[in-house]
Amino acid sequence: MKDNPTYSVIVPVYNSEETLLELVERIESTLLEIGESFEVLLIDDFSEDNSWQVLKKLQQEKSYIRLIRFTRNFGQAAASLCGIRKAKAETMILIDDDLQFPPEEIKKLITHFNPEEKYILFGVPKKKQTSLLKKISSQTIERFLNAIVLRGKTKVRFSSFRILTKKRFDTENYNEQTMQSAQVFFTMVSPHLMDWVEVEHEKRKKGNSNYNLLKKLKIAFELLLVTTELPTYIFLSSVLIAVPILILIAVSIAIGYSLAISNVLILAMLSLSIVLLSLGFTALFIYLRTIYLRHLGADAYAIWEER
Repeated sequence: MKDNPTYSVIVPVYNSEETLLELVERIESTLLEIGESFEVLLIDDFSEDNSWQVLKKLQQEKSYIRLIRFTRNFGQAAASLCGIRKAKAETMILIDDDLQFPPEEIKKLITHFNPEEKYILFGVPKKKQTSLLKKISSQTIERFLNAIVLRGKTKVRFSSFRILTKKRFDTENYNEQTMQSAQVFFTMVSPHLMDWVEVEHEKRKKGNSNYNLLKKLKIAFELLLVTTELPTYIFLSSVLIAVPILILIAVSIAIGYSLAISNVLILAMLSLSIVLLSLGFTALFIYLRTIYLRHLGADAYAIWEER
């Protein structure tokens, strides 16, 4: 099944030793029912439990399994990217390791996906089985992506459970090395090539989510910096506001406070100017660093072992 599969199922793995056996068996049962050849590519994001040992044992029992282990923890996005690069099939399915997305819902993704018309199809929960805070944060980030990054051209719902294809890209122009992150993805693919379908979502059986609110906000912030003109606006706005304030302070001090500006007000204005300039230069630095790393071709991950 591994030589020329129809589907590559990609699973980022982190500290999930207790769910891996059930996950793999349910994926196998679902794809055998569909009747197409497949491989299951499990990427261990340097788990701290016995996930890697469990994966190696599973590979000995199941010929369709391929394994990759990172040199350290790089995050779910990096593991997903690695799986997309390493996948042998033109059609790829990404699913989490925690069983909140039932593997049986893979059939729904395959049924609704048309690679001749769409690049990617997201499986979004009908009813998300998670805390209220996580629901609100996910909805907020989703609205942000649609309004700011996708410019409101079309509404897309996002999920880590998804199916996508390589085959519609011209092989000479499609460069997987440039698809290093979600930031780059959103600059390369039109929202009109994205779609979504509702799927079942179950409560987490064991453990806690490793994809917390802070990580989601970090990705959203990076998306905002790289895919919009925000860094330019922040930098120019901070300079245009801070510089006149600094000039006013300098002039008032030079003429001996004849403008009736008190020491407290001067201190407040000076603090505001410093904050604005710091914000502007920080945004500019992050933007330039991101562009520079992309130019260098810096990878989002490093592989320790592949088998």
